[in-house]
Amino acid sequence: MSILYLGILSLALVLSLTYMVYLLYAIVSAAPFVPTSAQPMRTMLRLAQIHPGERVVDVGSGDGRLVLAAADIGAEALGIEINPILYVWSVIRAKVKRQSRAAFCRANFWHTDLARADVLMVYCLPGKMERLEKKIKKEMQPGARIVVHAFPFPSWQYTQKDGKVYLYKI
Repeated sequence: MSILYLGILSLALVLSLTYMVYLLYAIVSAAPFVPTSAQPMRTMLRLAQIHPGERVVDVGSGDGRLVLAAADIGAEALGIEINPILYVWSVIRAKVKRQSRAAFCRANFWHTDLARADVLMVYCLPGKMERLEKKIKKEMQPGARIVVHAFPFPSWQYTQKDGKVYLYKI
């Protein structure tokens, strides 16, 4: 085996292990990476009624597709992603698209202040939604909108629903 082959194999192994560690962590802390397909993403953006210049935050932004779509319609969009591989991939996608309104930070959203968000995009497992409710109530401003895909908040009444996408207003 050549040294180059061993180097590539080692890099692939390290990246795979890193991805798996963060995937397991995400499952425990909020939700695993599950790419949002085109139809739910369009529904999320439509229900959010994003206006140019608004601050959109996607917690657990994965590969950045929702952040990039929000930026494409004029939002100042921020993706918060803990997985370093998904974070790097998102940054690369934004640079390739030359999308200056999309930004990403590698962080745990549980430790990130959401106060400046006008719109919050959420895909979180049901067992974590009650904790997220408390965080949102504590940090977000009146008038902010929260768009949730798949798992609604257990004790809040949504304002609008389309399929498995729920809109809440503070």
